[in-house]
Amino acid sequence: MLYFSAMTELTRRGFLAAATAAAISIVIPDAADAANPWLRVAKVSKFKLGQPRVVLLSKTSGAAGTPVTVFVTRISGKLRVFSFYSQCTHQYRPLKGEGKVLVCPTHGSKFDPKSGKPLFGPAKFSDSPNLKKFNTRINKGFIEIQIPADL
Repeated sequence: MLYFSAMTELTRRGFLAAATAAAISIVIPDAADAANPWLRVAKVSKFKLGQPRVVLLSKTSGAAGTPVTVFVTRISGKLRVFSFYSQCTHQYRPLKGEGKVLVCPTHGSKFDPKSGKPLFGPAKFSDSPNLKKFNTRINKGFIEIQIPADL
C-alpha cells in the first residue's frame, strides 16, 4: 500500500513533526504496475495555480515520507502538473514554495517549478544542479505521481 500526507510548507520543524506525529493518510491500493505505481495525491482543485506546494509521499503508514514539490499551472490553455524531489541540489536542504519559484532558505538558491532547473544561487554550480523529477499526471481531476522504486 502507498500513503500520502499533505503539508502546506515543509520546514525542519514541520518535517520532524510529521516524522513523530500520526498524520492523516489516504491509503491507495497497489496499482497494476507494482514496480512503479501511481499515487493519487489530491484533487487538482486543492492546489493554487502557479504556486508550488510541498507534500510528503510514503510507502508505509506513519512514515515521515519523502518531500515532493507539486506545481500546477496552465500552459497554452492546458492544465499541467509537475513534481520534483523537494531538496536543494547544493547542500540538500528542504525547499519551500515562495511565490512562483522553489527556494532553498539556507543559501537562497531558486528553482523553476516547471523544469527543476536552478535559476539563482549556489545550486547552479553543483555537479548535478537540476532537481529530480517525478512522472506526474492529471487523471480524472486528481494529481497522480508515479512512485519510483527507490523511494
